[in-house]
Amino acid sequence: MQFAARLFLRYRRLALVLLGLITAVAMIGAARVRIDDVPTSIFRTNDPTFDRLEELFRDFGTDDGDTLLFVEGADPFSPEGANALRAMSAAIAQVEGVATVVSLATIPVLDGGFIPRPLLPSGEADADTFEAARQFALEHPVVGGRLLAPDGLTNLLIARLDGAHLSISDIAPRVDAITAAIDETRGPWTVRMTGVPPLRRIIFEAIRVEQTYLAAAGALVGILVGLWVFRRPGPVILTTAASVLAAVWGLGAMGWMGESMNLMNAQLPLLIMVIAFTDSIHLVIHILRRRTADVSPMRAAAHAVRHLGVACALTSFTTAVGFASLAVSRVEIIRRFGIVFSTAVAMTFFVVLTVVPLFSVVLLRQRKTKIQSLAMRFDWVHDPAERLVRWVVERAQVMAWIGVASTIVLSVFALRLTPENRLTEAAPIGEEAVAVLADVETAFGGSLGCAVMVDWDPGHESEVFPVLRLVEAALDTEPLTHAALSVASICDLLPGPDGLDKANALPETVRARLLRTDLRRALVTMTVPDEGTIVANAGFDRLRLEFDRIQLANPGFTLEVTGTGYVARRNVNLIIHDFALGIWIAAGVIFLAIALAFRSFRIGLISIVPNAFPLAVAGATLYLLNIELQVSSAIAFTVCLGIAVDDTIHYLARYRRELKIRGDRKEAAVHAFLSVGRALAVTTAILAGSWGALLFSAIPTTVLFGKIAVIGLLAALIGDLIFLPAMLVAWGGRTRQSDARVTRRPARP
Repeated sequence: MQFAARLFLRYRRLALVLLGLITAVAMIGAARVRIDDVPTSIFRTNDPTFDRLEELFRDFGTDDGDTLLFVEGADPFSPEGANALRAMSAAIAQVEGVATVVSLATIPVLDGGFIPRPLLPSGEADADTFEAARQFALEHPVVGGRLLAPDGLTNLLIARLDGAHLSISDIAPRVDAITAAIDETRGPWTVRMTGVPPLRRIIFEAIRVEQTYLAAAGALVGILVGLWVFRRPGPVILTTAASVLAAVWGLGAMGWMGESMNLMNAQLPLLIMVIAFTDSIHLVIHILRRRTADVSPMRAAAHAVRHLGVACALTSFTTAVGFASLAVSRVEIIRRFGIVFSTAVAMTFFVVLTVVPLFSVVLLRQRKTKIQSLAMRFDWVHDPAERLVRWVVERAQVMAWIGVASTIVLSVFALRLTPENRLTEAAPIGEEAVAVLADVETAFGGSLGCAVMVDWDPGHESEVFPVLRLVEAALDTEPLTHAALSVASICDLLPGPDGLDKANALPETVRARLLRTDLRRALVTMTVPDEGTIVANAGFDRLRLEFDRIQLANPGFTLEVTGTGYVARRNVNLIIHDFALGIWIAAGVIFLAIALAFRSFRIGLISIVPNAFPLAVAGATLYLLNIELQVSSAIAFTVCLGIAVDDTIHYLARYRRELKIRGDRKEAAVHAFLSVGRALAVTTAILAGSWGALLFSAIPTTVLFGKIAVIGLLAALIGDLIFLPAMLVAWGGRTRQSDARVTRRPARP
């Protein structure tokens, strides 16, 4: 970094020009970033499971476009109720983008013949006819428990949207048009909407809105805390400018790499700003400290580059490599996230090491007396801080073992966390669609579409119906699944023996959703509730065992669970697992990087505890509060690790310098604490204030992210300012004589 400092002193104007040019290019790239609002892209993978879902969509139509209308408040088997249902179904069927409408008013009844009749009697029918129709509907294999609840009154209308992998911009106008059609034709009915499309729209729009105003609120809180700490706008403007510019460069990288903004990488600007901010604070406080010694702004900035540049480079390297490890993820969106994020982190290092020194020459030009008055504001904490750190280092062995033991114990709890995801976990609190989904599941058992794909080899056509009935029986006995339906059940309504020929008599619209004889493939559909991962995985595991037995007893058949409700849950869990794996890989990289950078395997081992402690605290807190591990919490853990590593490296770098000057581990730990602790405390205060704004979100996952981030920040401060000094004093090894001789030399200005 000596060379970088000399370059700054000689070519700062050229550096400013290059900074402006690169920023202009980054802004052009940022303008190229488009929003990817296709929800299924979140759980897209390049594996057979997602391929099978694509086959389902291609061969039988999509199963994630069902808008569910929970219809109650009247009697469907009455003239008024039946006429209103017919009118509402017809109006919704006319909405552009609605493929089909399935309701009591659209179900055909075969009555043992081949000329269908409506399930609902005409408005002129008498009460007995309507009551007979009700009893028939309750026993109908397609209607009872699927479209009509056991009470014979509450019913479900399903509006299936046309197309697969729909974007929110496609979904929103269709949902609005369906709502308008309902308002015009509802009659005596109370109709409430839910289902995958409306919920996805609600979640995406809520997150998009909250990201705007919560980011603004967090930035405002951070600025106010910064002004309270520094009492001068210069340091606040400087750190904010570096953070914002780093985010612009990160967005520019996304644009030039052809990446679209989605729910996952939408966090990238925030995370980049956090990383840039932490290093900027260290540089700014170092410059301010040099200014109190009456060093010119230029020389103070060069001194900061010379002495903190290596630490900043090391933190950027470890963070970038840690996120680059996500490139091995099985989920496409996580692989891209890791590559883009690691690139942006590497760029952030150059932004910070350019912006802060260059702009500090202007923004930190206050007279020496003003700079000293700024430093004096921290004097009131100097003596208590020194007493605290001396108390810690005098009891170094005890405090070091407390740090190790507490990290191990808390990690035991944290490692008990299991991935948990639901469709509604990111829905705003109090959203009606979530309550309606719960009502649908209470009345009908499930709300999310799943299916069992049944393939057979040539020559096994005569065995298809018996196998389909075995699959249906397995689904009917499994508590997780509901409303199992295959072409075999529908064919029970027709006269004649079972067989594929009999299925050919069914209407094409019905048969095409369940049977493709040209592909030797059939589908058994079902619904599952929006349960957590533990309950759902147990149910699917039981089904797989049962299907294995069916396959063994029926050679030539292959059974596989698929459907959006199954694949989305599985792949979101993969995201959480891959983030956890990325943290482990990052931890290994961090250990090796610190050990090599400080040329000490011992220091590398010591650094594990302060880096792991905040993750252990946050994880144990989630476990003890019975909060599930979700995607948002996995991202928050990654952020906590990044901040903890940043703090650890800056402390170790300062400790090594102090050790060379003083030749005594205790004194080195104390003076490193007093020197770096101020920057760590300021960083923690400002970031905690900024992320504290997330606690006021209406989205549970955003609140969870804020809780983990704040807890992790505070725990990282404890790990780096309490446990790390104690461990360095207790287990840092003997001080070399060469180090002691170095202490006699004057410190380099």
